[in-house]
Amino acid sequence: MDNVPPHTDLWGTDIVLVHGPLPLRPSTGRHSTTPEAGFLPAARPRPLVRVEPARDGFAPGGLASRRCGRTSGRSVRVEAPPRLTAQGSGGDHAAEQGGRRVQRFLELGALTTLGLERQNLVVLLEREARHLPEDDYALIRQQVRAAISHLAGAIGTARPELTDPDRLLIAQAVFGVYASPATHRTSLSRRRAEQVLLRLGSLAAHCEFATLSADTPAGPATQDSAATDDRPRLRVSRREQLLTEATRLFDERGFQSVSLADIGEAAGIVASGVYRHFANKGELLEAAVARGDERMRASLEQALGRTGGPLEILEGLLRSHIAVWIEHAHLIGVLTNERDQLQDMRSRDLRRWLHDYVDLWQQVLESARPGRPAAESKYVIHAVHSMIYLAVRANRPQPRADLADRLTELGMTLLLDA
Repeated sequence: MDNVPPHTDLWGTDIVLVHGPLPLRPSTGRHSTTPEAGFLPAARPRPLVRVEPARDGFAPGGLASRRCGRTSGRSVRVEAPPRLTAQGSGGDHAAEQGGRRVQRFLELGALTTLGLERQNLVVLLEREARHLPEDDYALIRQQVRAAISHLAGAIGTARPELTDPDRLLIAQAVFGVYASPATHRTSLSRRRAEQVLLRLGSLAAHCEFATLSADTPAGPATQDSAATDDRPRLRVSRREQLLTEATRLFDERGFQSVSLADIGEAAGIVASGVYRHFANKGELLEAAVARGDERMRASLEQALGRTGGPLEILEGLLRSHIAVWIEHAHLIGVLTNERDQLQDMRSRDLRRWLHDYVDLWQQVLESARPGRPAAESKYVIHAVHSMIYLAVRANRPQPRADLADRLTELGMTLLLDA
């Protein structure tokens, strides 16, 4: 135990991961061969997770298992799709190496992301890191981007037919899936949760897009990023302008780190001018949450109003969810991350509505993909939502033109095949 290296190298020969806190500076320990992925936790005595690579590997064209063990002696057998290999006859050494790197990440991620410390870490990264000094927050964002880029590189080596944007999107999707246990409280046994997460991560890494894209240019700016769009627009009211800027700032910095003076400055007025339209900062947050709620409800009603079979309805629901996230990313970000800042009754109402939203998704999914236990269906739905959340936020303010189509393909793959 004492000889375990203090840092994990997900990409080299080490496959030992030790839980620990998030450092605010890159890892430069002598055991770490990838300092650019330095957001990986530093060492703590326990719990320790070890993954033993299978000797028989993955048989092409079918499912296979790898034996994974923990120091407690418990072991699980985890199913996954075939190992990533090069396209064409026989593959090549580089592609095999890339496939092994991706598979190692998938196995370690499925085993370790379920720990309470790791789930809290995801919440800290997404919600609380925004309150850090700008230099520290920028460093954390840089480290996370470096880790995602590292995985994208491994995926690209294993799947050379993919374009750079598709490799990056798939890596973002995998990270989103593995972050999902921190976003919900759906209960599965630890063993089954590990199996489902590995299956979902592997499906995302293997996802075959309908058409191979060129290096996709950015699409039009989202509605939340109107300030970056030079197209002529109708003049908006001062109240609407204040609400738009407040929503953006709440999402980017966090409610507690934004003042009325910040909002007024962003809207081009003095802080005292804000009081002509909103009594306080809390009223602005209430208005932003209500706006996000309206957008989600309208999108849901539109999706469920379409006719078609179970698969068509599920795809329509998925597309509407993706569309509202892309078009109103700041609104939905506030709805997701700042609801705890609301008054108790409003917060309870919002949580109840979001719970009902997932229940409705579950009904639609069970019609399209019957036979899966209800708890697993919810687990998969939360993973897909988390994947969309991370991918959309990573691609704003001007997402790639085909982002909605690509996320739909990824989402349908996970929803139906997991």
